[in-house]
Amino acid sequence: MKLSKKLALLIFLGIFVSVVWSTFLIIPFLDPFIANLAINYNFNLAVLAVIRLSIITILAVLPAFFVIWIATKNYIVKPINSFIQITKVISMGNLGQRVPVLSKDELGQLAININSLVQNSVKAYQNMANYLRDEKLKERELAVANQKLQQLDKLKDEFVSIASH
Repeated sequence: MKLSKKLALLIFLGIFVSVVWSTFLIIPFLDPFIANLAINYNFNLAVLAVIRLSIITILAVLPAFFVIWIATKNYIVKPINSFIQITKVISMGNLGQRVPVLSKDELGQLAININSLVQNSVKAYQNMANYLRDEKLKERELAVANQKLQQLDKLKDEFVSIASH
């Protein structure tokens, strides 16, 4: 299940439980009208009043649920999905990609830290590339020096062979 659906379900369950709790357990005992109906008149009228109150409460709470769900989806789930997509691209080797910093909260701090991690990886990669380039240059210089030594060794051998005759 996706994160947005999990958050929506949690929010809905929380609101639903609070509505049920307040409608069936708290309000009937606190509301003198409903309690009076149940005790003095007809229990069915009290049940109908509780049902009417439940419907009114649910109709009042549902818009709040949708507002909370949309806000959660826009301010939490979308940035996290964006992080997931961008970090997938970065993990494939595209170190030029950066995470947009859209806020100053924990998600913004996470974006800053991811960007810092990528920047440090780029610097480490560049340092390693420079080190390898320098090592290859040294290797070439050593190869040239080795060739010169071999040539000098041949000249020495020729000189020794000519001098010994």
